[in-house]
Amino acid sequence: MKTIKSLLMVAVVLCIAALAAPAAVYAETDMTVIYAQVPEGWEAPHAWAWGPRGNAFDAWPGEAMTADENNPGWYFIHIPADKEGALINANDGSVQTSDFEMTGAPVWVTIAADGEFEVTTDQQTEGDLPDAPTGVIGIEPIAADLGDMEVIVIYAHVPTDWHNPGFWAWGPRGDAFPAWPGGVMSADANNPGWYYIHVPADKTGGLVNANEGSVQTTDFELTGHSVWVTIDEDGEFEVTTDQQTQGDLPVFTGVVEAAPAEDVPTVELPDVGYITLRAYVPAVWTDAGVWAWNDADGYGNVFGGWPGDRFETRDGHWYTMQLPGWVDHIIINAIAGGVQTVDIEVEQHRDIYIAILDADGAFHLSYYYFDPHEIDAPSEAPLPDLPTPVTIAADPPAQAATPPAPVVEDSGVNVVLIVVIVVVVVVVVAAAAVIILKKKK
Repeated sequence: MKTIKSLLMVAVVLCIAALAAPAAVYAETDMTVIYAQVPEGWEAPHAWAWGPRGNAFDAWPGEAMTADENNPGWYFIHIPADKEGALINANDGSVQTSDFEMTGAPVWVTIAADGEFEVTTDQQTEGDLPDAPTGVIGIEPIAADLGDMEVIVIYAHVPTDWHNPGFWAWGPRGDAFPAWPGGVMSADANNPGWYYIHVPADKTGGLVNANEGSVQTTDFELTGHSVWVTIDEDGEFEVTTDQQTQGDLPVFTGVVEAAPAEDVPTVELPDVGYITLRAYVPAVWTDAGVWAWNDADGYGNVFGGWPGDRFETRDGHWYTMQLPGWVDHIIINAIAGGVQTVDIEVEQHRDIYIAILDADGAFHLSYYYFDPHEIDAPSEAPLPDLPTPVTIAADPPAQAATPPAPVVEDSGVNVVLIVVIVVVVVVVVAAAAVIILKKKK
């Protein structure tokens, strides 16, 4: 009998050890791979992925996928295994799939010509999977000292009533200047009417402003090349990388000068509670966020710098954010401020619903719940005859703790473990039967 008990104990220990094995395997493997087979016309496919610890890559459209020479038509990329969602895009992010779930296991994504796609964890390629790269995935950080960085020149020809023109610029590594209205532009003595400024070449968007930021252009794209911006008396403007000035470009000689702080009295912000902003955004607007401020009372901006703050929570189809009750203007933006709505004027002290209706930023505003799928055309007017308004929260809700990354089991390892467990149990039972038969004899 003691022998039977000993065998059963051995079986239990082996089973526990076997069940613990997947966690050990996962702990040693912190990378996974995404494979994609893209349709004709999808050039230079990229992957974008995210999870509770942030995005896999520093900037949209993500990281370029590598063509698999052993499997023609397939591209692959490694990402951290803790990412929970991903999408495939191409043509500089102008075409893409919708989101799909990541569970830490390799996936194969087959994309049709119409953009429809299928995702599976069953291997669709031949041969072994590629080894994960060593080191950090994504864009390496650059030196904080602007003197060590590549810079570009921004030129602007402004209207006669635009005084002291400045420049504001941003990118995946933050704003070019610490405070609005940005850097002070210098008059070019060799080109009357033109002003210039140097900015880091990694910035992806910018705008020209003047009169202490009270007049400005809309955003325009920066691509790492010097640009010339011509602004007419109506504020309309054109941007080109073709040189519009005479002579050599000015040489950068030091740290970019930030605009002097405005001499304005400190405004004491009232404690009027919070409102809830809910926004429904298109799938192509990744990393959606909010810029919010107050015009009527001079309270200023909610956030320290453009493009504001990302939505961190989600309620069904709606992204949510708490804002001070005194907010009277909002911009919904995405992809590090590269796309956005116009300035949206809102009523103070009321919860807000905003549905973005297309990729260009057309929107529908309401102070009551509505179904965004039933909105056919852009409208800035609140919907009539809707249910009781949502109660305004007196205090912001407590921040929910970030959930731990799920432990992902390798399906291939599980099959082997099940076989091992079954063999152990069969051996134990057989041994016990032999011992019992011997005792009977």
